[in-house]
Amino acid sequence: MKRRDLLIWIFSISVLLVAISCSAPPSGNSAPVFNSCSPSDKATDVATNVKLSWDFSDPDNDALTFTVKFGDTEQNLQEVYSGSKREKTCELQCSTKYYWKVIADDSHGHKVETTLL
Repeated sequence: MKRRDLLIWIFSISVLLVAISCSAPPSGNSAPVFNSCSPSDKATDVATNVKLSWDFSDPDNDALTFTVKFGDTEQNLQEVYSGSKREKTCELQCSTKYYWKVIADDSHGHKVETTLL
């Protein structure tokens, strides 16, 4: 009986260790880092044909893709770009406040996004 209990205990611990090791986050790869953007946050007197641009780096030199969301309210951002370029031209209306943000994805599933700009 004791031997059977010992085997069950060893098996249970082994299963637990395997489950923990399989659920650990991947190591060795870092998320992209936001560096800068243009126009900057709270910019005023921006041309009505504005070029949004952004710069991210990746510590592992992974390929990055970007999603740009843009709108005239913080709650109504629409995706206006998805791809690997680092700029997007947008048409603006005069005397209107706009918001935008960029989401960067690396090839390992790490996502980083800017605050609302």
